[in-house]
Amino acid sequence: MSLSKGKPYLLAADETVKTKSGKKTYGIGLFYSSIANQVIPSISFLAISIIDIASETSYIIGVKQLLNDPKAEASAKKNKLSKALAKIQVSKLKGRPKGSKNKAKSESQGASYQVLKTFLALVCSQLKVLLPDLQCFHLVLDGFYGHESYLLLALDNSLLIISKFKSNAHPILPYLHRKT
Repeated sequence: MSLSKGKPYLLAADETVKTKSGKKTYGIGLFYSSIANQVIPSISFLAISIIDIASETSYIIGVKQLLNDPKAEASAKKNKLSKALAKIQVSKLKGRPKGSKNKAKSESQGASYQVLKTFLALVCSQLKVLLPDLQCFHLVLDGFYGHESYLLLALDNSLLIISKFKSNAHPILPYLHRKT
């Protein structure tokens, strides 16, 4: 891999799913596969690579396995069920309940988000040390990552995001002019 000083590069991250059968495989869980268009028993990996725009070449710089925590999934289902029961029991009054307060946005607890967050911070810090002349200002992600939380994650790592945002996404951020 030969990186040239002054050439622009892209940082790309994507998740890949490999179908597996059996119960003894490490990290096997239920992951969504866009090819099968359903949740399937599989293992999932998140890969980050540097893309050389001029030569149209991708260099993988890291791969990390995503793991589903079955205990966390069970507790999330239990919480969702208890909230649904609480809503049914509350009388059908219109409007916001008295005394309710605005809650601060919490960061996503999904396995994909948490792995990307730690992995991206690690990769960005290592790239600054090992390749200080690398001009990499953009993070390319697919439509799955088209949420405000992923946008803010990219901005935290001094990157701009290139992704297809979902129709329900509504990020409102001030325009900051950046010289490239």
